[in-house]
Order: sequence, then structure tokens, then C-alpha cells
Amino acid sequence: MKFKCVWSKLVTSITIGVLVLIGFVFYKFGTSDNSIFFYISFFVLIGSFAFTPLYVEVTEDSLIIKRVLGALIIPRKDIRAIHPYPKRPALRKFGSGGFFGYLGWFSNSEVGNYFSYSTDENNQIMIITPKRKYVISCENREELLRKFIQ
Repeated sequence: MKFKCVWSKLVTSITIGVLVLIGFVFYKFGTSDNSIFFYISFFVLIGSFAFTPLYVEVTEDSLIIKRVLGALIIPRKDIRAIHPYPKRPALRKFGSGGFFGYLGWFSNSEVGNYFSYSTDENNQIMIITPKRKYVISCENREELLRKFIQ
């Protein structure tokens, strides 16, 4: 079963704001004199967009996080724990703090390091495997958890 990754109002606002700002800077100043800014902006834009989750799928054998480019497949046998994860302050080590979602490496004092594919900070799920921790979000979080436990 598939569960869409819906953007929260905050993620939508941040994404639109950043895109408008980048567009304004390119319109106002062009790209010829600001090639470094252009390449950095392009890299951030493409990198963030590529890792944006589209949906989470629960199958008999795995949990799949489908991204714009590619998918992350977590075998069920590797998942040690899966549970709701409330919104908490976190240190962003590398990634996006709202532009196309909360994507990348984060850390906080409660769980340590984790990788986030969250687009809605109010519907997050923590997944713990032997090697890594993930925070994801999707619509109908409780139904996803029920489907996974079945």
C-alpha cells in the first residue's frame, strides 16, 4: 500500500520562498557575473529536489521510500523499531531544513544521528535499523504503522 508524502504548510512556504528568491536574484543580476552563485544554487536546487520523497510503500518484504530520483528500500527484517516521532528540535548536519522537505543528516540529543525524508514535521515516523535511523513522514501515518505491524 502506498502513502503519499504531503508537504506541510511550512515546507510549502519555505520552498516557494526560496524559489522566488533564487528567481529574483537571477532576474535582477543575471548569471554571467554571478556564475558561482548560479552553480551553487543549481546544485542545491537539483540536489534537494532529487531527494524529495513522493510516497512511502509498505510491501510484504520491505518499506520503500520513493524519491524523485530513485528509492530507498528498507527490508522488513532489518527494521528493529518503527513508531510515531514527534516534532523535535534537531541540528542539521547536511541537508535541507525545509526546502522541498527536511532532507538529509540531522542529529538531536534524544536519538543521535538520523537521516530524514520528512515533508511534514507533524506526521513523522522513526525507523530504526541496525545500521541507521530514519525519520519519514506521510499522510495517514497511523494506517501505515498498522499496515507495517500486520
